Amino acid sequence: MQTQLAAVIIPTRNERETIAEIIPLVLQQQDRMAFLDLELLIVDGDSTDGTIEYVSELSRQDARIHLIVLGRRGLGLALMQAYEHAFNELGADYVAQMDADLSHAPSHLPELFEALRAGYDLSIGSRYAPGGGTSGWPVSRRLQSLLANRFASLASGYGEVREWTSGYRAFSADLYRQLDFKAIGYHDYTIQPALVLEALRSGARVREVPITFVNRKWGKSKLPLFGYTFHLLKHFGTARLRNPRRAGQPWPLRVPE
Repeated sequence: MQTQLAAVIIPTRNERETIAEIIPLVLQQQDRMAFLDLELLIVDGDSTDGTIEYVSELSRQDARIHLIVLGRRGLGLALMQAYEHAFNELGADYVAQMDADLSHAPSHLPELFEALRAGYDLSIGSRYAPGGGTSGWPVSRRLQSLLANRFASLASGYGEVREWTSGYRAFSADLYRQLDFKAIGYHDYTIQPALVLEALRSGARVREVPITFVNRKWGKSKLPLFGYTFHLLKHFGTARLRNPRRAGQPWPLRVPE
């Protein structure tokens, strides 16, 4: 069987303290995934702390490491550029994305990719699936996350989905080419729950992989809370109005035999 290519996307902005630790941890997962060729794509939003220079030097030493430097900031913008590069330039069969701050354990990457190879289109690292959880999060952040995910479940009509906002996920090239990025192309964090909804509406098979989210060790969260909340309420609050015929589509719980 021909080996497939999987690209792991890590958005960065001033992550020099943690990127040096996470890169080798990600590449070490290759030993657990003989069925895939693993490559790493760092997409940087104008770092000023040496992140760009450090990753650039690593990419000259290791052909598996790639770097995109953006002149503009915004998680959604970075992810859209990275998806396009991974699928269209690198020729990836699958991508995964994860945070650079050590909140997401690279050891879950094989599980996310194995779900795709089993026939799922999107696998999500879930804090709210049985076996998942958080560590070191303040009560305020935990409450915000729970409310956002519960709202998305109720407003979208896909109540079985527990995890919408996780930045730890993987999906296939086939799903990427089905998604309408004009409808979900937010430049902020809203792209993450919006992509899950668009995937479900397209008939994607989704699996939640339980993870433990660990509060970041370095720096501060870059979540723009006001703008993100506004876009989340707007996008999901009008979800059924935009396409009422598809809002009731059952969530595919199992991969067909």
